[in-house]
Amino acid sequence: MGNSIKKPMIGTICGAIFVAFMAFLIIVRQVILEDYRNIIETNDKKFAEVLSQNINYNLNRCFDFGSRVANYPGFLHATPEFQKNILRYSLEKEPVYEFLAVVDKDGKPIIYTGENFADVDKNIYEWFKVMRRDAKPDISPAYYSEKTQNLVMTFVQSISENDEIKAAVVGDIDLDSLRDLIHDFNKNNSCRAYLIDKNGTAIAQPEDGGKIYNYRSMAYSTVAKDEEGKVEFNRKGHLKLRESSFMAPQGLTNAIRAAMKGESGDDFFVDDRQRRYFCCFQPIKLPMVQTSWALVIVHPTSEMIDALDKIIYRAMFGGVVIITLIAFAMFKFAEKITAPILEMAAMATRVRNGDLSGQLNIQEKNELGELANNINHMIRAIRANQEKSAESEKRLKITANYDALTGLPNRNHFLIRIRKIIDRSVQARFYGALLFVDADKFKSVNDTYGHAVGDGLLIEFGKRIVDTVGNKEAACRYGGDEFLIFLMGYNKEDTRSICNTLVKKMREPFNIAGNKFHLSASVGVALMPKDAKTLDELMEKADAALYVSKGNGRDQFNFYEEGMVNESKNLGNDF
Repeated sequence: MGNSIKKPMIGTICGAIFVAFMAFLIIVRQVILEDYRNIIETNDKKFAEVLSQNINYNLNRCFDFGSRVANYPGFLHATPEFQKNILRYSLEKEPVYEFLAVVDKDGKPIIYTGENFADVDKNIYEWFKVMRRDAKPDISPAYYSEKTQNLVMTFVQSISENDEIKAAVVGDIDLDSLRDLIHDFNKNNSCRAYLIDKNGTAIAQPEDGGKIYNYRSMAYSTVAKDEEGKVEFNRKGHLKLRESSFMAPQGLTNAIRAAMKGESGDDFFVDDRQRRYFCCFQPIKLPMVQTSWALVIVHPTSEMIDALDKIIYRAMFGGVVIITLIAFAMFKFAEKITAPILEMAAMATRVRNGDLSGQLNIQEKNELGELANNINHMIRAIRANQEKSAESEKRLKITANYDALTGLPNRNHFLIRIRKIIDRSVQARFYGALLFVDADKFKSVNDTYGHAVGDGLLIEFGKRIVDTVGNKEAACRYGGDEFLIFLMGYNKEDTRSICNTLVKKMREPFNIAGNKFHLSASVGVALMPKDAKTLDELMEKADAALYVSKGNGRDQFNFYEEGMVNESKNLGNDF
């Protein structure tokens, strides 16, 4: 056979197994990733909560000391020495303050720590920017301090008397303690933290390299240095800072900016090296002030996902090997199944083409063996039915085309066949003769001795005709005791010889049922193409010649001659 069901069957089953296996691996991967995400999300949120509490604790301590100075009873009316002692005491209790100062509403110093107020910071005095005309404390964005060369922010708290702002307490808070807190966290954990102030400046982030990053302007600042590595100053004597733009992963930037807007959430993102990260972001509400910072926890997931993917790839490879082995085993198994099926299919093809001679030799003791046995029974049944059908068809054909009594061709079959022969042979100068034969005295014998004897006579009469012409198909029983004989290729002399022999044979006694009967035959002959070129004309003229033979005393034959037809018609002869 051209095709077998083995390959599509095995391919379909193995393909289904492979697809199911791949779907299983994908689902497992997604479940593991989802669990992993839930775990790191929970852990990172806990980390963010702890960091937020630590940040708030540190800032609350700073703000609390500054607030104590601002709310100290009678501070503005105390002696300058007392005021300075209060400030110094506060610095000792909270060393993160770079300095403390009390300034009036215009920013002019009333009292301050240090020797020279103007030398405190040569950069722009941020406390002037953040000082408000109300009693609420506030802080500045983080900025670079020229004095400490560290990242600082300025805290401001107004001093009021009788609901009127008289002065303000200001101080620079060193952010190194917060930076150390974040850096220690980043060093000791698999995740990384970003602490961003309200202006987008990164107070601390992983691997900042001494640079000050701003995620609002997407630029970082560094202290300008000359070729020898010395710090550069501008004309006013301030430190010169250089700004450069930088690119951060879009997912990280989006998370930072969302947290700066007061939003919280989590997401995955990919950096420029195609490393994957999970980030958890939230705002940090600072104590005492109406300001929020942003805290972003970034968790690298590439290693874990890559490890998971390696496991998946190995599982895929193992699965392919296993499926290959399954396919091989199935091929052997399918071969055992399909071999009998192919044999049965070949047998079905032979049966379809009419060959019923074979039998299946399948000895399987299962459904295939049972099916093979049924097919063998079916073939034998078909063969038997065909034999019966052939026999029935043969009998039907005989019944339809042959006379049931004499066994000679019947009238209809004979005339159709002879007509075809004549039609095909007219143009080839065909020679032949048509004989009309009548059994003389048959009616009287039949009426006297009965139909059984009459039938016996007709059977014997037909046999003698066949013995004479030598071909059963050359004669037919035309009806009753009349017979037709067609001699193809016979000329007049040959036909005359046949007629003599036939007439003599019919004179011999007929032995029927132990009795002898004497009959004779009257024969009329028409020749072709001499007398006629069509069967109808031949029959008409042979019939006319038969009439002459019977009219002249029977037991003879006559060839057709001109005028015999008219003579028979005039006498009312109607065959």
